[in-house]
Amino acid sequence: QRYFGDESFLKQEWQLLEIRLINLVELCSDKEKGWFVEHESEWVFIDWTVEGDKSVPLQIIWWWALDCAHDLANSMLLMSVDDEAKEALDSIVDLIEDVRSKLETSFLESYDIQT
Repeated sequence: QRYFGDESFLKQEWQLLEIRLINLVELCSDKEKGWFVEHESEWVFIDWTVEGDKSVPLQIIWWWALDCAHDLANSMLLMSVDDEAKEALDSIVDLIEDVRSKLETSFLESYDIQT
């Protein structure tokens, strides 16, 4: 979803978004590479790619989710007036930037894409 500047809706939903984002990063992303971890026992449905390896589209979706979360966290940061809230949001932004950076770097390296 795109964020259309509805500040009251973002404030209302942020707590749930923040919890889910932190859980996804802590439980589902590789700490070294930033990749969304796939488990062989789990089935991934992506209908817009060829059969077989769904790793690349899954990582693209993960990167897109991180990018959206980054934008939303920055929007919350701009609306915050409380120093404690700003500090917490800064840490979320830093966490997202760290995972996203690791993901971008490792993805480009693993597919030998020149930057």
